[in-house]
Amino acid sequence: HTSKAELMYLRLQINPHFFLNSINVIYQLAQVQNFVLIQRMALDLSQYFKFIFRSSSNCVFLGEELEQVQTYLSIQEIRFPGKLRCDLRFTEPVPQIEIPPLLIQTFVENSIKYAFRQDIGLELGIAIDDLRDSNTVVIRIEDSGPGFPQEILDHAYCSDSIEGPFQHIGIANAQRRLDLIYKKSA
Repeated sequence: HTSKAELMYLRLQINPHFFLNSINVIYQLAQVQNFVLIQRMALDLSQYFKFIFRSSSNCVFLGEELEQVQTYLSIQEIRFPGKLRCDLRFTEPVPQIEIPPLLIQTFVENSIKYAFRQDIGLELGIAIDDLRDSNTVVIRIEDSGPGFPQEILDHAYCSDSIEGPFQHIGIANAQRRLDLIYKKSA
């Protein structure tokens, strides 16, 4: 099935840099012999990879995705000690909706990649609002960075292609995966 193959291809594009950065962090921690953080990083990466390899399906439950995001943020906090603050807000219980795996992480990763500044760090907010009356869930990811110029956002949200002059693959990739699963209703 073409859309299933395309979803798998899009998922594989998501984060090769993350893997390389994580290995580099372990190397740096080993150089200073910080065994406690090496152990924590190894456990977090184990959980992270378990999620990546286990979720071969096109969708995961929102609660699973949020757990994955928390693991991802724990790894990032090891990379940037004291520089990353995250506020995660959601109603209990987490709505049992299915979303593409690594959807929220894609935007969190973009925040860290484009908004993080070594001198002031980054404040990140993730809010999940369950609008039960309209059968809708709103996922908001906000950061303390300057944001993308409107031209880039317009291109990313209107383009059918993940290639283009702006090369912001994460946003277009997420939009395409949502379109393949929800047929433009997401």
